[in-house]
Amino acid sequence: MKTSNRTAILAAVFAGFAASAASADVITAKFTSSYGKTMNINSPSLNGDVNTVLFNWTRQDSPGPGIDATIPGTFNTYCVDLAQHVHANTNYTFTVRTPLEHGFTPTQEVMLRRLFADRFPLVNSANTSAAFQIAVWEIIHDDDFNLASGSFKVNSTGAPVTTATAWLDAIASPTYFTDNWLPELAVLHSATAQDQITVIPAPATAALAGIGLIGLAARRRR
Repeated sequence: MKTSNRTAILAAVFAGFAASAASADVITAKFTSSYGKTMNINSPSLNGDVNTVLFNWTRQDSPGPGIDATIPGTFNTYCVDLAQHVHANTNYTFTVRTPLEHGFTPTQEVMLRRLFADRFPLVNSANTSAAFQIAVWEIIHDDDFNLASGSFKVNSTGAPVTTATAWLDAIASPTYFTDNWLPELAVLHSATAQDQITVIPAPATAALAGIGLIGLAARRRR
């Protein structure tokens, strides 16, 4: 199969995933956290020490009209809102948005999808979790992918900064392999609580349909 054909087919599959999340449906969930680590930052909305954590959410709602069906019963998030707070074991109701609906640029969305695809599986400690969180903040608050300059800066030093810098360099590289599978993301928005970002698991039927389309195109080419 020609690369252009494969790219077009995968783009159609991804578009279907994105459409499934492009709604004003809501979820209600509460969280516990893990991998807490304090980092000192400068950002457009917060300067000083901030605790970076991996949020572990459990949904508290039931299926029904207006209730989102794309986010699983338990899921993880990272913060995309430094101006507000959330508290553990408290129910929060969020509107589920696509990154573009939330106001992120197409470039920010692609960089976030690359980060989740390539680096989230490596989060296994406070240092790697902090690295992931500050990389998310760098992508959404700055455009230079440099933690030492611009509108978002990290004043702390050590392993999280070194790791995040390497991850940002990798996903922003001109040689990044653009045919890599990238997950769809959802932003959980609240007017009164800290917004979060999470991965939408690919629906099994849609993923299988995509594989079938690719196989069909290959057979037609032969």
